[in-house]
Amino acid sequence: MIVFENRGEIDPVAMTTFGVSVKVGDNPIGFFGTGFKYAVAVLLRTGHRITVYSGEDAFRFSTRRADVRGKDFEFVDVSINDGQQTPVGFTTELGKTWEPWMAYRELYCNARDEGGEVYEVARADQASDPRRETTLILVDGPEIGEVHRERALYFLEGEPDVTCDEVGIYRRPSSVLFYRGVRILRLPRPATFTYNLLGRISLTEDRTMAHPFMAEWYLTRALTQCDDASILEAALVATRDSLEREFDYRNCGVTPKESFLATVGKLADADEQSVAPHALSTWRALRPAQFVPKVVLDAGSDHRIERLMRRCQSVGCALQQPPVIVEELPDEMSVMERAGTFYIAAGALDDERVLLVDVLQARIEAEDAPMAFAVAALADLVESRP
Repeated sequence: MIVFENRGEIDPVAMTTFGVSVKVGDNPIGFFGTGFKYAVAVLLRTGHRITVYSGEDAFRFSTRRADVRGKDFEFVDVSINDGQQTPVGFTTELGKTWEPWMAYRELYCNARDEGGEVYEVARADQASDPRRETTLILVDGPEIGEVHRERALYFLEGEPDVTCDEVGIYRRPSSVLFYRGVRILRLPRPATFTYNLLGRISLTEDRTMAHPFMAEWYLTRALTQCDDASILEAALVATRDSLEREFDYRNCGVTPKESFLATVGKLADADEQSVAPHALSTWRALRPAQFVPKVVLDAGSDHRIERLMRRCQSVGCALQQPPVIVEELPDEMSVMERAGTFYIAAGALDDERVLLVDVLQARIEAEDAPMAFAVAALADLVESRP
């Protein structure tokens, strides 16, 4: 039997009425006023017994089968102090796709929101005695006991090894994301670390992340602000099938700290191929001194460059100065912009159409182009690009 205990007496209206939530804790995890009702329906449907003590009053939930237009339903009833059974207005069909661990999560989160605790006992008489100013929820059944014993799959315990930008990082792998210690999202790929979001975010009614695409944004921000070298090194050279491998650090909205850039540089010097590609591109963009161009051609004397500049001007994206022709660029790039200067690898001059596309794209990425003209021109060129 699992006991959920917290201070304060739960209002019977809150137990049976949708949309009523009166959490007293700061920044509660649940606030929709539906979770307890879902939990009751799921537990009864899966064969569990549930009794709630609000102070010294006992509320026992049970089911009653009834026919509605030729279909059987199990309606949920409640009795107060073993008195008459009273309908509560929903059936065990509520939360019909939910599993027992989700019901456990609701009751666990409610107890946490109210500053309470959750524990297991062998018999009901081993739980705390019902008393005023206290709520006790007793749930009996094998599945809820199994979930309680495996609660580490759904809840984080203990302090994080590192906290960066309101994200707690634990030195252990995980396939799920947590929010304030509660599982809210299954990650698309296994992560090298376990991450716990600590700042306020939006949740759906079933306590999952409302905007899953924001997960990477939160985690990349945290890593770019991290000072722990061992955490950074493990994340930046994560295996190719890991979540961190494809993190895009260029769009997280903050400038990476020196510790992040220094770690990328150190790893790149040792083995550039092992470093996450977007981390490398971020490092190069913020460390332009790493690129030392070897000029091989005077752009003003090459007719191909003259034609390139004319074509850029014709689509409304005139270059302010001739590009610099160099022997090669990092990562086999054909065009690169640094501090307003465009560099072109000598080998890219032979295919003028492809070169024009690459120059326009570089201008867009550098935010150095009249966007409407550049995007339209680029789309037209890519459409017909061989």
